[in-house]
Amino acid sequence: MLLVCVAYPEVQKKIHSEIDEVIGQERFPTRNDHLSMPFTEAAIAELMRWKTIVPLNIMRYTLGDTELKGYFIPKHTRVLSVTWAVDHDTKLWGKDVHEYKPERFLSQDGSTVVKPEYAIPFSIESDTFLENKENFTASSVKYHKCLLKVKMAARATPWWFDVQYILIYLIYFGNKKSPGPDGIQGEFLENIGPYGRERLLHIFNLSWKAGVLPKQWKTAVIIPVHKPNKDASSVGSCRPIALACIPCKLMGRIILRRITHHLMVLNLIPEEQYGFRRGHSTIDQILYFAKSVRDAHNMKPTNNTIIVFLDLTKAFDRVWKNNLLVKCYNDFNIRGRAVPWISNFLNNIFFRVK
Repeated sequence: MLLVCVAYPEVQKKIHSEIDEVIGQERFPTRNDHLSMPFTEAAIAELMRWKTIVPLNIMRYTLGDTELKGYFIPKHTRVLSVTWAVDHDTKLWGKDVHEYKPERFLSQDGSTVVKPEYAIPFSIESDTFLENKENFTASSVKYHKCLLKVKMAARATPWWFDVQYILIYLIYFGNKKSPGPDGIQGEFLENIGPYGRERLLHIFNLSWKAGVLPKQWKTAVIIPVHKPNKDASSVGSCRPIALACIPCKLMGRIILRRITHHLMVLNLIPEEQYGFRRGHSTIDQILYFAKSVRDAHNMKPTNNTIIVFLDLTKAFDRVWKNNLLVKCYNDFNIRGRAVPWISNFLNNIFFRVK
């Protein structure tokens, strides 16, 4: 925007005049000020068209046969949109598409911002670009991971599995995980095709219905990693890294997401818990603690700070699993097929050291 103001001084003068008129110099701008600043908003919109932010959009793929403006698009077709071409189409913007003109986004009297449908500064969503919304979804790109996670956590999902959820979690899960005893790579699962996904879906639903995991899923490969500054001859000096089967981890991730959503909706997660919780970090607790100590030092007279650190040895191994399941049922209201599946997941686990 600074370069625009330098190259187009008349635009700079209009923006400066509008800011002085609406905001002035006595206060900070507010969120609603843009409603009274049409030229400034139009100047920003034209900048995003003139210098396209995302020239080549992200990859999509179809989940069913459909038509778009007379073109037949078969199922599982990859779709890539070129946003730069839309922003510089002379049929849409006129022959002066390479010139910077904020008036493109203003009404004739200049009092209202007008944004046409083909103004797409950031991304073409599936419901904007494609006519048949139900047959399309986002592709496996990192840009949409956050969007997919929010969508999955924001709505209650059925406890049965379907292909769409497997596709979404394959995107979110990634394909760089180390394989388990079955040797199945994450990249293989991401590219198995529609028939393979249907078979994987059948295994997931069969395991969920029976409350039993496949035998191979309950076996893990342990890779001991030596802890720094520890006795190399002692087994306790190694940190075990478990490599489980990727399909098992994928199904567990889907169930974990649903249970987390259930706990969040019912407000059953304590506000004091920061570990193993999305959007929270133990670093937040450290910063809060450091601030409390500093506040105590700054008080007159200086207050003392008492610190108690509690570290449980092998805390995960010492968890009372049966009581944990009872607590899930009674306190967290987790019912149905989830409890027997979790119980089978936690018990009779086998491993071998690599």
